[in-house]
Formats: sequence, structure tokens, C-alpha cells
Amino acid sequence: MGIWIVLLLLLSLQSLSSQPQDLRAIEEAARGNDWKRVEQLSNTYLKRHPNDRPILYILPLAQMRLGRFDRALLSAQHLRVIDSLRIQPWLMISECEIALNRTSDAVSTLERARVLFPDSVQVTWALGMAYARHSRYEQAIEHLEEAMYRRPDVPGITEQLARCYHAAGRFSESAELFQTVTDRTPNNADAWLKYGESLLALGKLDSARRTFEMVLTLQPDSANAYLALTAVLSELERQEEALGIARLLTQRRPRDPQGWYNYGLLSLAVKQADTAIRCFRTAISIQPTYPEAYFNLAFAYEDQGFFEDASMALKRCALSSSTMAPDAYNSLAIIYRREGRFDEAIATHAQAIALRDTSTIFHAARINTYFEASRCEQGSPIIQRTRARFPDNVGVLYACARCYVRTGKRDDAAEIEAVLAVKAPDMAAQIRLMMK
Repeated sequence: MGIWIVLLLLLSLQSLSSQPQDLRAIEEAARGNDWKRVEQLSNTYLKRHPNDRPILYILPLAQMRLGRFDRALLSAQHLRVIDSLRIQPWLMISECEIALNRTSDAVSTLERARVLFPDSVQVTWALGMAYARHSRYEQAIEHLEEAMYRRPDVPGITEQLARCYHAAGRFSESAELFQTVTDRTPNNADAWLKYGESLLALGKLDSARRTFEMVLTLQPDSANAYLALTAVLSELERQEEALGIARLLTQRRPRDPQGWYNYGLLSLAVKQADTAIRCFRTAISIQPTYPEAYFNLAFAYEDQGFFEDASMALKRCALSSSTMAPDAYNSLAIIYRREGRFDEAIATHAQAIALRDTSTIFHAARINTYFEASRCEQGSPIIQRTRARFPDNVGVLYACARCYVRTGKRDDAAEIEAVLAVKAPDMAAQIRLMMK
């Protein structure tokens, strides 16, 4: 519940403190956080006194406390009809609309309120927050900047603006504001974490490292800080330290699948395939539908020569994620190619392409399979169609040119070599060597 709504509740309770017994009963229930009783008593009282404004304010607030935002919205809309010249009903309505995932409606409500109450910092701030929830960060920034300029003392506004800058990719501004937040509230671990993420995005690796270490001082079990710190150390090429941090995370949070996955990735990067396999399998045992873990487990198995295990991991990846299925099938086709299982490789390439037909990588990989199997003549129709469809993609052109050289179509190969000489000189040089 927004801070302005909480303040409104306190003011409403004060207005009841010197009232008759039935009103004092509502006040006592509210102060005791018995919101169900507050709702019941308020509804009963309003049947006798339908225009009692303090109770008309208390009722939607109680319903919001109970999480009954659909009821609270109706109550607040009724209150707005009766008391349309006050800002609070508008704020309550927008709060309910946000809680009901009707963010567009909340933005519309607050835009209308801004016209009626142009000098209100409350509306400006609430509008900025609503835009942020709607992922319209630049518009959120516009309103939060204004609110902060007019009321820099409002709790949390600097941090919220910093978060919007970060979400909008404006990392210089977010880093500057998060630094201000951490100066003011040095024990705010979440602000330190976002500060570090902003510094990392800016490439200020040493500063980011120190910032993530601060987060771990404040929150020793912060998985996000461990993961971010390993990323920084990897960028700094301090792989052993990164592995140590990753290992520590798995010790502190042994049931965190992402921690084991991260440890596996780092182990794979330093050619410790045995450790990587163990880590990925542990992550999968905790979270059986973990497509990224299956995908990288396949690479670790392949590194060790366990092609059948790698194939099974890729199939499980494809079953676990429709998003990753095309990449899994493409990688599986390449494994089949390396094993000499040409027909299965071509069929699996077709599966990958059927799922993501726009991928030039997949189309080039299929042509490379024809080349590696010395079956370029058999793949000639596919090669011609692929070249015509992607005439400017260097990966596709290189794959086509190799097959043209293999099948004696030197004129076609020379045409592609001339294009690659401009776009990808190293690839062009390889084609020239093949043509000699």
C-alpha cells in the first residue's frame, strides 16, 4: 500500500477518536488491525449514514488492507463521486487498479487527477510509480524527477528514480543516484546491489567488485550478489577467485539451482568438465525443468566424448523449453554430424529450422553438415535457396562457398569470395586457399 494511502488511514483514524461509540468501535478495530471487523462495522454504519465521509474513507482502506481490491475499487469510486474535489479518492482508485493488474487504467486515472490537481506532488509521484509498473520507464523518470525536485525529502523517491534509470539502461544516472542512496542508507543491501549492477554495466569492474562485496557483508546469503561477483571476477580474468565465490554460494545455499548452474558454467569455462557435469546435474536434480542446465550439460558431456549423454541432455532441454528448443536441436544436429550420423543430422537441422526459420546460424549449420559429409551435390538445391534468401550473411555465404568449391562451381565460389573480401577478409582468404 502506498505511503500516501497509509497517511490517509492515519488521518481518518484521528477524525474518529472523539466520535460516538459506534465510530470509536471502528477506530479500535482499525488500530488493532482487525480489518475484517472494520469492513463489517463500516458497512453497517454506512447503511444508516450513507454520506459519512470519514467512514467512506475508512471502508476502502480496510478493504485494501484485506486484499479485497475489487471491493475497495468500487468503494473508492463511490467516494470519488461524493468527494470529487479531494485527491485521496483518485489515489485509492489508482492503487486498487494497480493491485488488480489494471496498470493502464491506473495511469489513465492519475493522468486525469494530474489535470485536476496540477500542483500535487502525490499525484506526480504516484503517476511515476504507475508508469514504472507499466515498464514505461522514460515516462516514469519524467514524473519521478519532478516529484524529487519538488519534494526531495519524500522517503524512497531517490531509490525509485534510480531503479527506473537502471531499467531504462541509463546506467550513469542510476549509478549516481544509487551512490546517493547508499550514502544516506549505508545498510540498504538492495541499493548496494543495484549500484553494483549499474557499475558493472558501465564497465567499472573494480568498483563493481567492491560494491558486491559490500552487499555480501550486509547480506551474506545474497545469491544475486554472489552471482554478480563471479561475473565481475570472470571479466577481470580472475577465474580461480570466481570459482571460489561460486563454490561458496553452493555451500551457503545448497538447494539453489542457479548457484550450482553458475558454478558449472565457470567450471566449463576453465576446462573442468568433470566438475561442470557434477554441478549441472545437481542443478537439474533440484530443478528438473532447467533448460539452460541441460543445454550446458550437453557441452560438458561432449567435451568428455560422451556423445550419447550429450544428445539426451539436448533432447531434455528441448522438452523443457520451447524457447531453447531450436538451439537444442541445432546443437544436437551438430553432434550427429560429428558422429557421422548424416541422415539424423539433416533431419534434426530441419527440426531446428522449422522452429526458427529466420536463424542464419541454423541454415549455415545445415550446409556445413552437407560439406563435412562430402554431400554438397546432394544438398545443392538447399544451398541455392539458402544463398538466395540470405545474400548478405557472411556465415551463410562462407558455408555456400565451401560447397561450391567442393562441387567444382568455381564461378559461384569466386562471386562469394569477392563479397567476403569486403565483409569478412579472413573468410575470403580461406575460400581462396580452397580454390588453389
